[in-house]
Amino acid sequence: MPQERAEILIAHATQVYRLLPCLDVASADRLGRSLLEVAAVTLSGLVASPGHAVRPAAALRRRAEEAIERRLGAGNIGIADLCVDIGTSRARLFAAFRADGGVQHFIMRVRLERARAALAEPDRAEPIGTIAERLGFSDASHLSRTFRQRYGMTPRDYRHLLVTDRDAVAAQEAEEIVPSAT
Repeated sequence: MPQERAEILIAHATQVYRLLPCLDVASADRLGRSLLEVAAVTLSGLVASPGHAVRPAAALRRRAEEAIERRLGAGNIGIADLCVDIGTSRARLFAAFRADGGVQHFIMRVRLERARAALAEPDRAEPIGTIAERLGFSDASHLSRTFRQRYGMTPRDYRHLLVTDRDAVAAQEAEEIVPSAT
């Protein structure tokens, strides 16, 4: 791939990665489709060499991950609907996510990672209930319970910890800038 094309794709992918935690599901879906279009344009005309062929299992996994991302805020993501959406059997879908502990485990991990990223944005201060709803948790309590199981603290405690750490770093930096009068 020519370097100019690669740079365009990488720059766009980086921006998408930075913006995703801040977006609602519909906007994230549209942004994801734009990334796919940029990738298609960037990669058009390239032919994979025989040693670099995409394995069917990897392609299935990628399609499943994309479908999960599109449905992330929809609450319970039904396995049957997911199989229909990506055109595969339950057995193949389950095999694609076996290393992650299963499809539902993967979905929960993605939801929790998105929640953690949203909580880490101090300027946004999105309510925990809104984060829970946007990411498909049944309610704020469900998010809090699963977040605590995964990270060892509640979403509220995590956000407080980040704010406290940022304040401490800012105070230390201010102290270093202003010399003491001793």
